Amino acid sequence: MGRHSRREFISRTAGLAAALPVAFGSVARAQNSVEAPKRVIWIVVDSLRADHLHYMGYEQKTSPWLDEFASKSLNFRFAIAPSDGTVHSVPSYLCGKYFSQLYREPLKKNGVPKDERPIARLFQTADFKTFSWSTNPWISQKYGFDQGVDSFTSVTPLNHGYATLEELIRSVEGKYRRSGKREFHYVHTMDVHVPFLPPSPFDKEFVSSYTGKGVKNGKFHGANDTRVISNLPYFSENHKLAQEDIDFLLSQYDSEILYTDTYLPKLLSALDYEPFTDMVIITADHGEQFFEHGFYGHNRSTLLEELHVPLLIQFPGCNPRDIEYPVSLLDVFPTLCDVFGFNQPKGVRGRSLVPELQGAANPADYIFAEGSDDRGVSGVAIGSDMLYWLNTRNHLYLAPWKIWPMEELLFDLAKDPQCKDNMIESRPGDALRMNNVLRNLNKRLINFARPKLIGSDEGVLLGPDLFEDPGEPVEWNLSAGNFSQKTTNGVFLVACRLPSWDIGPVKVEQGAAYVFDLEYKLMYSASMELKLTQGEKGSVLWSQQFFKETKEWKTLRTVVYPDSEEIRLTCKILKAGRADMKRPSLRNAHLPEIEVVPLKASPDSLDEKGEITEEEAERLKALGYL
Repeated sequence: MGRHSRREFISRTAGLAAALPVAFGSVARAQNSVEAPKRVIWIVVDSLRADHLHYMGYEQKTSPWLDEFASKSLNFRFAIAPSDGTVHSVPSYLCGKYFSQLYREPLKKNGVPKDERPIARLFQTADFKTFSWSTNPWISQKYGFDQGVDSFTSVTPLNHGYATLEELIRSVEGKYRRSGKREFHYVHTMDVHVPFLPPSPFDKEFVSSYTGKGVKNGKFHGANDTRVISNLPYFSENHKLAQEDIDFLLSQYDSEILYTDTYLPKLLSALDYEPFTDMVIITADHGEQFFEHGFYGHNRSTLLEELHVPLLIQFPGCNPRDIEYPVSLLDVFPTLCDVFGFNQPKGVRGRSLVPELQGAANPADYIFAEGSDDRGVSGVAIGSDMLYWLNTRNHLYLAPWKIWPMEELLFDLAKDPQCKDNMIESRPGDALRMNNVLRNLNKRLINFARPKLIGSDEGVLLGPDLFEDPGEPVEWNLSAGNFSQKTTNGVFLVACRLPSWDIGPVKVEQGAAYVFDLEYKLMYSASMELKLTQGEKGSVLWSQQFFKETKEWKTLRTVVYPDSEEIRLTCKILKAGRADMKRPSLRNAHLPEIEVVPLKASPDSLDEKGEITEEEAERLKALGYL
């Protein structure tokens, strides 16, 4: 898979931060030394991870055109996306701020806030003609991505999950004409995104044969091949992936990269690209994981497979070279501000890369990225050859069979670039230092100091059962179509001659943690779906489908946080057979109490005028971030 390339360039970053310091003041207003191009074309290839590009050391020749383009560009070999999914990453780098700065409740919001000044608005204010071209249906006017855009084009697909680059190019050729003004273009393509369905002959480029069925079409849908998002036992009840399946997924992903690489120069041609006057930026909003850390896809674990992206910048007078130390995609915003002389909005967290454009070095000590709030507040700090990862509700997504909510990971990138050896226990000094760095980089994590994080399931106190286990297995013969009513202490099952049954409702405490356990067996081709629902409207709190036959008792466990005062368990029969189950258990988990800073825009870092406070500025400068 070419992962050795990451080891090569990460190992060369050791000591750079100490050896090549650049004062903060030397960055400001440096744009006079870089001639402002007439046009900017910013191309984002959705889901493109850096270490699957040939010029980054990948053994497969996935990127012949990009290889050549990189040789004539500034190649930032260790660029980090601000988050591991499109929903959080794109608004962040377009505004130069982390998503948690943009919204008071990040989990419930999407897109670009109306009171923000995304980069297109700055170009528009400077009398640039601004364009946006997108094949991602989420990058649309509905979510505020048209702010500051004079001409916004969403390309809809003809017969594919997403519009292809060829369709995008036809749209550009049909609509675009030189405006006579200076121009800014933002282009977002989706061919490398799941489902991986590269057109012929690209689909055969990196695979010789494949006999499996689970991933033949690049997606797992339907009752018998429901999409698998993890190879861990809890998530793999429905489909057991073999290495052949994963290899096929990788081959189709690489084929999509080759397809994109083939059509990128044609896209630039359609945009009338002129290398002597235009700046081109090529990057990705996030990467993609192929079970390196237990998952398939992105928006999963906030580790390097999902954060490490390409970043190429080519401009008139560019002195091509490789930049080995970490940078953030948030840095593109202040870089463009410096090059074109824009006044930066308040609260921008990136740093200008103009020194790099000029041939100097200006490494930040640490780079930060954040995860999605559906897994709790989480973040990653990268620097000093270390990667420190903290998730405050790990059991919601990564390890649902665990009760203890917090988890830390620590990796030595110089020795372990694939992040396989967690050193959180063997190097407590580094763990403490990186924990302090992370909490200082994002104050939403300020209260999650190491002493509060260390613990285990054994230390969690569990409250009384709400769904009570009568002790003996309760058996349902799913093929009979007739179920007897059973009661235990007032909790009852109602499923007579129906394809589903309910247990509950039971009273719960809003926001508290509850552990749901169930033992089960599936036989004779039976399949079913379990759901925990809440409230009068029955909104889904948790759900799981079961397809894999097992004659031995298996245990399911997950942790949920109800938003309602009552909860109900529902079982839906998907296919007749036989299921033996012990009555489910729902127990209150008394987890450690940690006072978490409430979610709000730029917590404690902006004053009443929206400006960064002196204290916060000093903190960030001391960390080498400003």
